[in-house]
Amino acid sequence: MNGSYANLSGGTQGEGMEDMTGGLSETIDLTKVTVDMIQKDIAKNEKRCCLMGCSIDSKEVEAKLNNGLIAGHAYTVTGMAPVTYQGKKVWLVRVRNPWGNNYEWKGAWADNSREWAGVSEADKKRLDVTFTSDGEFWYVS
Repeated sequence: MNGSYANLSGGTQGEGMEDMTGGLSETIDLTKVTVDMIQKDIAKNEKRCCLMGCSIDSKEVEAKLNNGLIAGHAYTVTGMAPVTYQGKKVWLVRVRNPWGNNYEWKGAWADNSREWAGVSEADKKRLDVTFTSDGEFWYVS
């Protein structure tokens, strides 16, 4: 392998997952698939207990964006669930910054965003929604 964890620096999430688990990885270009395909893929992989990650392509590594995210940075996909919002089912993806800090999404469905006011307390409890600077956030799929 790489000799030690300390030698794992750089590369892609897929390469890291393969090195750490001995498993296979798959990369999906979200510009080439539909939202329905993404939702089905996440649901399938969640049932199979697959490790999932995401990132924003960037030539600049770990560039801080105005939306709170970091381009070229690895995030973990930790779940997906529907909520009822304005009478419609909306699918949300839960994402976590492994740094566990306040670099979180600042747009729709971010911690304390106006969208959450339209979600029932039962849905919030089911999703175990917390609004803390812990690196975890929800994002509309």
